[in-house]
Amino acid sequence: MLVINKDGDMFSDRRITERRQEKIEVKEEKRKTDRRKDSSSKTERRQGERRKVERRKAK
Repeated sequence: MLVINKDGDMFSDRRITERRQEKIEVKEEKRKTDRRKDSSSKTERRQGERRKVERRKAK
């Protein structure tokens, strides 16, 4: 089946679904990397807290 977009271009239905799937995959990949960033910032925070405690103990 052919689909015409608002610019007047014709696409096959299959191509549109493939493009949507690619967009979904990109979004999922971004989400995964965002989670990794969040977890790394958490570990950095924890390390900073440990350093503070170590400094207090050293005094």
